[in-house]
Amino acid sequence: MAQQTRMEVVIAYFERFVARFPDVPSLAAATDDEVTALWSGLGYYRRARMLREGAIDVMSRFDGVVPRDVEALMSIPGIGRYTAGAIASSSTATSRESWRDCRAMKTRRPTPRHW
Repeated sequence: MAQQTRMEVVIAYFERFVARFPDVPSLAAATDDEVTALWSGLGYYRRARMLREGAIDVMSRFDGVVPRDVEALMSIPGIGRYTAGAIASSSTATSRESWRDCRAMKTRRPTPRHW
């Protein structure tokens, strides 16, 4: 969500998104239209659709539990090595908290890039 968008703008979008989709099953059960409607105004709609596709994949292949190892995470649509590593490094939490980590890692960059 934070790609080329100021964090003060993203926070309201993120809070609405998390309120509507608090867990993997709710996001997986949503339609593309529902997901992109909450994303509307941020651009990069493919990311919203990929997030939903990832939730569907987690439901079907991992019984709704976000995996904790990098290789399994990278097999989910839309998750690359960087995001998989970030999720795996913070996956000492419960599966519900791991889902929150997954969404959070997709929405923020920990440090600014200066190059």
